[in-house]
Amino acid sequence: MNEDAPTAPSDWEKHKFETELSLRRKEHELEHVRLRNEHRRNLLIGFLIPVISVGLTSFTLLVSHIDQRNQNEQRIRMEQQRSFTDAERSYTALLLETMKLEDEVKAFYLVKYIVNAGSLSNTQRPVASSLLDYLMEKNRHRIPAD
Repeated sequence: MNEDAPTAPSDWEKHKFETELSLRRKEHELEHVRLRNEHRRNLLIGFLIPVISVGLTSFTLLVSHIDQRNQNEQRIRMEQQRSFTDAERSYTALLLETMKLEDEVKAFYLVKYIVNAGSLSNTQRPVASSLLDYLMEKNRHRIPAD
């Protein structure tokens, strides 16, 4: 045989070449799938991180708002309680002043105003009512019936 003449590939070489080509195609497809999945993962991460960040920020703002509202409500309740205590002191002072008045009719109307205002405490209300009854009984002829 002539060594310079091209020889036909043997079946083994054909099989080897086809197998190698098939493996390279599969390798190329797998690399393509891996790159596509990596790209999708990066897009998903790029989308989820801002969404999660916005969600956490919103939750933090909501909790902060609720806490601030609760603090404001508590402060308002404390101020109302303090002002109610101040009002009680004022009404107690007015009740004491009515006892010093010379004109019992004026004292009656002042006590009646204090009782009707509804700002007396549970301990002050009976005292004011009994004072009102006393002044009414004592000055029945000078105080017109309502």
